[in-house]
Order: sequence, then C-alpha cells, then structure tokens
Amino acid sequence: MKKRPQGFPPYRDKASTLSATLNKYLFENGLRPTKDHTVYSLRHSFKDRLIAVEAPDSLIDSLMGHKTYKPKYGKGPSLELKLKYLQRIAFKAPKSL
Repeated sequence: MKKRPQGFPPYRDKASTLSATLNKYLFENGLRPTKDHTVYSLRHSFKDRLIAVEAPDSLIDSLMGHKTYKPKYGKGPSLELKLKYLQRIAFKAPKSL
C-alpha cells in the first residue's frame, strides 16, 4: 500500500484486462499447471474453501470484494474475524525433513 497508494489505475474497473494480464504472467512463468488454472478459478477455489469451513456469507462477500445489495448495518466483519477464517483455510507449510 505504501508503494502504490493509488493502486493500479490502468486496471481499475477493467477486470477482464487485469485477468488477462495476470493469466499471461502465470502462464509465462510456469505457474499454471493446466489451462483450467486461472485467476478466475483461484477466486472460486478461495470461495469454496471458505464455504467448507462454514464462513458466513457476509464474510465471504467481504473477503472476495463482492458488492451486496442487502441493507448494511454496522461496520462489517472485523479484521480479527477475517483472520480467524483465513487461518482455517491457509495451506500448511510442509515440515522440513
């Protein structure tokens, strides 16, 4: 955030351009095991993992950056609550041999 306080303006409100750029980078760097492994599939894998640990829908929407059209009350999920569910879905580092 300190290095890019304005984010990445060329991609703001241009999801397809960002997605294409990221998928190209993943492909060129050998980070896509198959054509089915895309930025889009990564987002859905993230959502599926949150559903598997029974995260509340409002928390999932918040973490995924989805707009909801429900009335908004309060401040939304706290950072502590987000962390709790992210830790539940985090991949565990392999133990050293």
